[in-house]
Amino acid sequence: MEIRSLTAGSFRNLSPHPFEFHPRLNLIVGDNGQGKTNLLEALALSFGLSSFRTSDNATLLASGSNEATVISRYALAETDAPSFHVEPEGVAGCAIGPKSRRTYLCGNRVAQLTLRRAIPAVFITASDRDRLAGPPGERRKAIDRIAFALDPTHARHLVDYERARAAKSALLARQGFDPVELEVYERAMCVSGAEVLVRRRSAVLELARELRAQAERLEFPYPDLVLRLESDADPEGDALENLREIFARRGHEERAARRCLFGPHRNDVRVLSGSTPLTARASSGEVRLLLLAWTLAEIAIVARHRGVRPLFAFDDFDAEWDGTVLARFARALPEGLQLFLTSARASWVRGIFSTDGVILEVEKGSLLGRQPMSGPADQVCGPRLVA
Repeated sequence: MEIRSLTAGSFRNLSPHPFEFHPRLNLIVGDNGQGKTNLLEALALSFGLSSFRTSDNATLLASGSNEATVISRYALAETDAPSFHVEPEGVAGCAIGPKSRRTYLCGNRVAQLTLRRAIPAVFITASDRDRLAGPPGERRKAIDRIAFALDPTHARHLVDYERARAAKSALLARQGFDPVELEVYERAMCVSGAEVLVRRRSAVLELARELRAQAERLEFPYPDLVLRLESDADPEGDALENLREIFARRGHEERAARRCLFGPHRNDVRVLSGSTPLTARASSGEVRLLLLAWTLAEIAIVARHRGVRPLFAFDDFDAEWDGTVLARFARALPEGLQLFLTSARASWVRGIFSTDGVILEVEKGSLLGRQPMSGPADQVCGPRLVA
């Protein structure tokens, strides 16, 4: 899969003029606040992903605008064999209002999940850096992406579960409520939650196998990696019966707390070295190295199960990362992958990524200069030099 261009309209500070991309490496450079991350965010939204920076659509719109658009022009590579029908060339994107979002593929309005399935992508952004050591939310999201790659119906079950949980939460928060209505929502949570649990279990198993292999490629010092899905339900038992039993046995605790205390929304994934939590054993640099191995594992799993190599984007790729580690990571990336990297420095990438590509200099949301990666380090096709 390759993205040939992106056109944004009234999206943050991005210019409405098309950004043309190289089929391999696209290094997006510029000072802070010039639009590098905005460009990656627009790409993500055009693929059906959510913003990795905000849940408030209004902040995505340019000042004075009521709607923004982002449109990507894509093409399948000759080696791609999608697991479901995708036009070999076309456009994908979305229209974003303050409270709405409409997604399109080749001129037809489609569900956001359909777009995500058509154009798979893997991103590393600032929110991912604390995935292994931070709160469980980012780990759940990462596991759900793997589960979606293995079985696209996972997303529907997850939406159904969250809707039922939101309804139950609102009911519990009331001073008084109908127990029969509560039972209806709990039944829906059990059915959809069981489907979510089953698919997360499969995702953790698949990820664990691939993560160990990729960690070895990156020379991660702890070979005895274990991933464990933590759940209120018995990890080996029948998910549906487990959830029913938990709600029956411990429902009084939720009613006393007036909120949902049990279910897949509390799942976590523990990363262990043997029986020891990895974060208690590894240095901060080693934890970041494992995040890169996790990313390689996700790319491999998506490509294997979707029949299409995903696009890969890495925001501020050189921030807080060791150059030797990044070079090792670059060598481990699959051949033919289209890359989107942002950095404040162009010169840094030259000794790390050897693939063909271009340097795109962004200033105030516009493309200021374009330089082939093979050109001299101090020469840019534009009015300014990239340092």
